Amino acid sequence: LLAALGDDGAEQDPARTFLSAHLTQGDRFATYAAATSVTFDSDRDTDDAGWRASHACVAANAAGVLGSALWPALMASQGADGSWAAYWWKTDAMSTALAAAALSQAAPEAAQRAVAWGRDRLTDETLTAFDLAWLVRLLRLGDGDDRAAADTAAKRLAAMQLADGSWPAGAQMLFPAPDTLARDPGAAVYLAEYRVFTTAAALAALSPLCQADTE
Repeated sequence: LLAALGDDGAEQDPARTFLSAHLTQGDRFATYAAATSVTFDSDRDTDDAGWRASHACVAANAAGVLGSALWPALMASQGADGSWAAYWWKTDAMSTALAAAALSQAAPEAAQRAVAWGRDRLTDETLTAFDLAWLVRLLRLGDGDDRAAADTAAKRLAAMQLADGSWPAGAQMLFPAPDTLARDPGAAVYLAEYRVFTTAAALAALSPLCQADTE
């Protein structure tokens, strides 16, 4: 939203101030800031260290606005396979695409490791529309062959569109225990069943292709 509003938007400064309040020691980014009240359906004190910790899927999203403040943390949290592990999501396509985009200029070698990770996953025929959309965006950060593969994958994504204009629900959010510091594979999965999040991801991935066709 801030990018769409432009640098002159009156919303920019207070929004950046809000996001900056989530920066922690070590240039990390808390999901919930220390000043934010988080309540649970419990009469006892709840350890919410996991929810207040820094996680790549949140930090990578904020990096699009906060930029260099989060680059060190993102570079340090990249996995050996080139991906960034999500905490709040079942899969890593979104967190990896966002982190790679944030680092594409500052750490191009890290971004290209992420592109290679995404390239290997394009052959998975079981990819949801949500993950495929983020892989399309990730592959566009690569070389000519990668961008061509992204265009091919984008056509595959377009073919998944439903008759009502949406894309099949594929955004799978996790509900980890508040004290869990890393992603819990056994955490409950909540599918964004109204398809809004998946459809928005698909449109964001397809818009560059649509613009090229009109030109």
